[in-house]
Amino acid sequence: MTTTRIFHSFALFDGVNSQVRPDCWLEVADGCIRRVGGGPHPRSGEAVDLGGRTVIPGLIDAHVHLAYPFTTKLDPVSALAATPQMKLNLANCIRSGVTTVRDLACTPGLMRKMKGWIKKGDAIGPRIVCANAAISLPQGYPEFVPTYPWPLNHLMGGQVIERARTPNQVQDAVRRMVAQDADWVKTMHTDRSIWLNRPDPPIFDDACFEALVDEARKLDRPVAMHHLWASGFRKAVELGVDSIEHAPLDTLTNEDIARMVDAGVSIVPTLEVIASIVDLPDWLDTAEGEDYLCPEPLKQTRGILAIYRGGITPEMAKKEYYDDLSKLPRRFSAMMANVGRLHRAGATIGCGTDSGGAPFAVFGRIHAEIDNLMEVGMTPFEALRSATAVNARILHLDAKLGTIEPGKLADFVVLDGDPLMDTTALQRVQAVVKGGAIVHWRGK
Repeated sequence: MTTTRIFHSFALFDGVNSQVRPDCWLEVADGCIRRVGGGPHPRSGEAVDLGGRTVIPGLIDAHVHLAYPFTTKLDPVSALAATPQMKLNLANCIRSGVTTVRDLACTPGLMRKMKGWIKKGDAIGPRIVCANAAISLPQGYPEFVPTYPWPLNHLMGGQVIERARTPNQVQDAVRRMVAQDADWVKTMHTDRSIWLNRPDPPIFDDACFEALVDEARKLDRPVAMHHLWASGFRKAVELGVDSIEHAPLDTLTNEDIARMVDAGVSIVPTLEVIASIVDLPDWLDTAEGEDYLCPEPLKQTRGILAIYRGGITPEMAKKEYYDDLSKLPRRFSAMMANVGRLHRAGATIGCGTDSGGAPFAVFGRIHAEIDNLMEVGMTPFEALRSATAVNARILHLDAKLGTIEPGKLADFVVLDGDPLMDTTALQRVQAVVKGGAIVHWRGK
């Protein structure tokens, strides 16, 4: 039997119009939006009074790693912490208003497990678009991610990074990830080290990159390319990938930007993941840290924070991978400037947090990335569109998600405040509806 709900008495940011409309209502049935209106609401179903709050489309985080961060170690204590941390990551997406994510590196087994939890109701979480494992060279970026030996490979449900050397091996990796329900294919181009006292990593040759893109196209899968430098940005544009992940830490030329815009390639800059290292998080030392991390991951992450604050010696850098803090602030400034120039040139810029991609990039803080996008020159309207309608288009989900319109899935967030006037309203999520179901209501 179809349940019809009428959500009423709210202001609406629909993701299309640049102004919030007062006194609106939504009719929701079968998980979709049937009608949107203003004024007196119809009496055709269960009424839900939203008390004058503001409704926005469900936020979309276009770059995450749901299985992390949980620990930095592979030991029994850390392994026991993995499941509760993954479930907390999923829940924190919802509590922050994120109803859809794109995961861009995870073992196929852990991804299957998390999707199963959500489907069965064993965890609250967003709908997930995924790439499963990313594909890179042996010793290529990310160099710090090991290749799991048997039986750890079995326990982890595969590899986080599929390592390949030849075009045939690359194509085989693409086929295996797609056979395990990958929606996207992800690869890497980072030819300069970002780590303190570490050599530059190798990258695929052109034959391997072209084989990856060709195989993905045959299987009707879009391609995302990680990069950190202008050389990777140029290669991504040359290959015609669908989305470039992160933004260069060195300066793009005007020609680089023009070619990217002309090619119609999108970028998800993930500014916050670098900002969280340049400006180390004070909240991690407070009780707020417990909102994001379970006890063992919190203990380990606080340990990393203490190391970064205390200073990293060359001897320490020989044993572990640490960011080169002496250069990172200057590189971050270049990164922000690049994104500002891309925005002014009309590039398609998505919103992604890279949550799980670094020790201090935790789930539940998409508002910080939206603030970063405004800092590079976006208006509140443009930044919110980046995290909703634009991300839906990048993820090829704009027929179903990203705006509040009849016929689309009923994914929306109820905020205390108008985010176009005060973006701190994004930190005051009252309720979240995903597929027509109320999956979060603050205080309940």
